[in-house]
Amino acid sequence: MWLQQLGNSTKEYDKCIVQFSLKNQLRYKGSLGKSSFVGAENKKSNDSFCSVQKIRKDETKYYEDLLEFGWKNLLLFPYHLSDVIIKGIAVTPFHYYINMLDNQMAQEKSYDSLPNFTAADCNLTLSISPNICVICYAFRPQTDWSWAKSIH
Repeated sequence: MWLQQLGNSTKEYDKCIVQFSLKNQLRYKGSLGKSSFVGAENKKSNDSFCSVQKIRKDETKYYEDLLEFGWKNLLLFPYHLSDVIIKGIAVTPFHYYINMLDNQMAQEKSYDSLPNFTAADCNLTLSISPNICVICYAFRPQTDWSWAKSIH
């Protein structure tokens, strides 16, 4: 049934795997389990395990996309992937939440639109209260966040 919804297409199936992996912040090299989808391209393959690694060849690009997806969708920093993200891409939770707040301000959204756990982690990581964010929102055109992006 789900195969028909994807139009019997391996490309659509691959897109769904990548989207699911980004949404759930899965590791690049992890396996999603056995695949029951046998498209024309992988009929000869005995290996029926799904993973992003088989679909996307660039691990760094995958993790960059994962971070971008996370801060655009107001997800918590993926601490379970910090060994790869901090060492490999050099993005810390501080940078992640700065990008998230900058994106929120650019869209003129209120600080209250952040989910509770994300807001709490953001406050702990950046050491700023919601009141400080309101002040930053008020002076956004004059606020230059470059100082924060240069701090590790």
